Amino acid sequence: MVLKTAGLGLAFFATGLLLIGLSIPLMRRKVRPNVLYGFRTPSTLKDERLWYEVNARTGMDLLVVGIGLLAITAVYAFGLLLEPAFVVTAVTWLIAGLIWSTVHGFAIIGRSRR
Repeated sequence: MVLKTAGLGLAFFATGLLLIGLSIPLMRRKVRPNVLYGFRTPSTLKDERLWYEVNARTGMDLLVVGIGLLAITAVYAFGLLLEPAFVVTAVTWLIAGLIWSTVHGFAIIGRSRR
């Protein structure tokens, strides 16, 4: 049971670190338009200014999601959350954050069309 619990915490911790690592180049506007990494839509791939704006902002969203996952994992590691509550909290945070990031990105694209 200890290994299973440690693995679960490690998986969410690693996911948080991955999101943070992926978000920083986007926020710093270091990722050029491409088809593999970033907020890729026909609009962002056609307009370099829009690419950098959308990716910088959604990168910030991903940073918040990653930091939140690290915080939730820390709370769990200190024994303040039982495993079922930890899983529900972490998965909910992750899914809600990714949905928010996507909606936010499309909202930025929509505002740019005005």
